[in-house]
Amino acid sequence: VQPHLDRIDLTAFDAFYSDGHQTDLVLPPARDAACRGLPVVVDIEVLNDDTRALFELASEVIAPARVLRELSGEADTGAAVVRLAAGGPAEK
Repeated sequence: VQPHLDRIDLTAFDAFYSDGHQTDLVLPPARDAACRGLPVVVDIEVLNDDTRALFELASEVIAPARVLRELSGEADTGAAVVRLAAGGPAEK
């Protein structure tokens, strides 16, 4: 699989999107896209170490309220959104 990933030419794209699945395949090009300054849009429905790493790379996040609350450490969804927009997730 790695040879196929190595052939991805991110200069041909305006943004990077991941549905949050197969993070072992997604994280390397997502890191590369973020390093190149491309917007990184991620859809995260399940939290684990890999999707948290993907979250850290994201410029835009699509997620259910429960995931936003868990990422932020806030019980209230509105407060979770504000916290994440202001600076990122709570410490694990």
